[in-house]
Amino acid sequence: MRLDRATIPLEPRSVGHCIDLATSFFAAHAPILAALNLLAALPVVLFVQFWCHDRPYAWLIAAGACLLVTGPLGVILTRGVAEATFGDRLTWSSLLRTPAALTDVMANVLGARVLIAIGLVFCVLPGLLAASWWGFLAESRVLAKLHRKGHDRRTGELIKADYSDLTLRLALLIAFGGFLWLLMLLTLDAAVTVVWGGSPLVGRLSELGQDIGIGFDGEVFFTDLGTLMFQDRAALILQVVAFFLVYPVIRIAWYFCYIDLRVRRDCWDMELALQHATRQLESSP
Repeated sequence: MRLDRATIPLEPRSVGHCIDLATSFFAAHAPILAALNLLAALPVVLFVQFWCHDRPYAWLIAAGACLLVTGPLGVILTRGVAEATFGDRLTWSSLLRTPAALTDVMANVLGARVLIAIGLVFCVLPGLLAASWWGFLAESRVLAKLHRKGHDRRTGELIKADYSDLTLRLALLIAFGGFLWLLMLLTLDAAVTVVWGGSPLVGRLSELGQDIGIGFDGEVFFTDLGTLMFQDRAALILQVVAFFLVYPVIRIAWYFCYIDLRVRRDCWDMELALQHATRQLESSP
């Protein structure tokens, strides 16, 4: 991988532009990325299937499992996207080489995910702030490994200078991801209804809604609703699969936010243009 062979324009981007670019990238590599994320979802689905059903806090436990699994998955995605955006092809072989090549990075990201999860459990804001602070850990470490430059040091300095904007960007990405997750959840529920003839989520919500009327017991209704959404096995599995189908788009958009940070605050586009010009001069007779 050579950083002077960027396949995307190195220019400042808003969070909306990063989402657009991530969506285009995902569409161009949908078979590989969708298969990779569904493969990563499999252990979480099995975990929900055999352990989380009807347990108290089942949804919270499943969400924690998703958070931990997406740590290594984010590193794999980051390496694949980094290579694809700087001149190489995104292939299964390049993705499968990542765990062996970046074991230390995955361990660091997992450690950060545990701290973020603790912050999210006690209060959402500390978790969001921690996610912003360590959010570019995978990007900086992966590019440092691939390019052998001081991305870690410079990234820390840039995050300090742009922390509030990065936190806002992360919040917007999470909000967009939540909306996309809801659409994917409804789409999967409709697909399951067509294939198997029964709705694991919307149809059962409709049955609960039919109880609203004379003699309606709100406490019973909301208890049943909470049980369906947060403890029912089929509903949890559907939510997990929807999450893993949406996750790559948001993760890739966050990677492009990192590229935007380097371009806006570090003049990375000028640095890479100079590197390219230097290579051309060195190769000329």
